[in-house]
Amino acid sequence: MPKSLRNEQLRLSNEETNRITKESIESALLLLIREKPLDRISITDIARRAGVSRTAYYRNYTSKENILQTMLQDVVRDVTQTMQLEGSTTDTEDYWRAMFRVVKKYTPSLDILLKTHHWNQILHEVNRQIQPHVQRGDAEESYQRYFYCGAAYNVLTAWLNGGMKEPIDEMAKMCCRFASGA
Repeated sequence: MPKSLRNEQLRLSNEETNRITKESIESALLLLIREKPLDRISITDIARRAGVSRTAYYRNYTSKENILQTMLQDVVRDVTQTMQLEGSTTDTEDYWRAMFRVVKKYTPSLDILLKTHHWNQILHEVNRQIQPHVQRGDAEESYQRYFYCGAAYNVLTAWLNGGMKEPIDEMAKMCCRFASGA
């Protein structure tokens, strides 16, 4: 086997190991937060629950808050990518259905962010991630994006806080009516 191929396989193997380590650490924190408040959870608790060394922990994260911030960025990235994939129009049921599906997928992480009072950072992160997609100097488009992101944020948080009792299809229909002004 050529050396370059072995190096590529090793690099991919290391990336996979790092991904698994990060997922284990994030899952461990999610489980621990269900048992006790964030300020009573130590790095040792997280590493032990994740089955990783403290060195592996610190290779990937600087603090418990850094884990939460990373989880938040991952959720928001997936939501904003879904918004972009489904198109810029907010008055189609497919758009809203996709939004509610992706948010529901992250319910455990979002519940933890809410419980640890990081919920307000979600809207800030959404706004930070959408601005690069706005044409420079296009104030109207910028304000429109803020408008829809704020509306979507509030509807989604109310839905999550209410226990997601309404089915996704019903929520999508409601949001279409709201967006169309009906």
